[in-house]
Amino acid sequence: MVDRDETEGAPSDFDLSGAKRDERAGELSRLISLSDGVFAFAMTLLIVSIDIPALSDDEARTKLVGDVGSLWHQILSYVIGFLVIGFLWGSHRRAFARVRDYDDTLVKLNIFLLMLIAFLPFPTGVLGQYGNLAFPAMFYSSITAGVSVVFILILDHLDRHRGLLTRHGKDFDFPRAKSRHLVTALIFLLSIPIAWFFPGFGQMLWILLVFNHAITERLLPHLPGPFQRRSQS
Repeated sequence: MVDRDETEGAPSDFDLSGAKRDERAGELSRLISLSDGVFAFAMTLLIVSIDIPALSDDEARTKLVGDVGSLWHQILSYVIGFLVIGFLWGSHRRAFARVRDYDDTLVKLNIFLLMLIAFLPFPTGVLGQYGNLAFPAMFYSSITAGVSVVFILILDHLDRHRGLLTRHGKDFDFPRAKSRHLVTALIFLLSIPIAWFFPGFGQMLWILLVFNHAITERLLPHLPGPFQRRSQS
């Protein structure tokens, strides 16, 4: 269900009284606060997937170091998951820092994005527990690629509706922002067949995420219209 005032789109500054403008600014602030809370919750929840060794005091004296060391795959999964969600939060912060108003589509896309972000700790935990199998890497890659696709949709919506942006936001480099998420999605999607045929090795392709910006600069001139600069009229 959507409130009537949201279905009518974002009005222009000329249409807004001071009280109405303050009301919409407050609603936008709530949307951003909710987003930050979901990102923070997802990043915190990642640590829950790491199992603390259940040992008696006597066993801990001889086995604790080895048992903690045996959790390296879960710890690595936590680190990867935390950095990925941190990167996604940074992208969300940069985009929404330039948003001054909202419409129904932006709200829906953001809610769908938050649903996927809140879900990420689950495939991250599965990956940490069974990272040597094909399915966990494929599962994690699919969800993370989906997050990047939703990010592209959000950025493209803002690119096509510059009235939702601050004056400074209208100069935001949407082509590069969208292209970086496209590269991220492609890296994760390409890792899926590798994980299928070579279980345990699909994750190695994720190292390319470190070179995301360089890959984006190479691909950007060859990408289709939605990833090119639009008129700001």
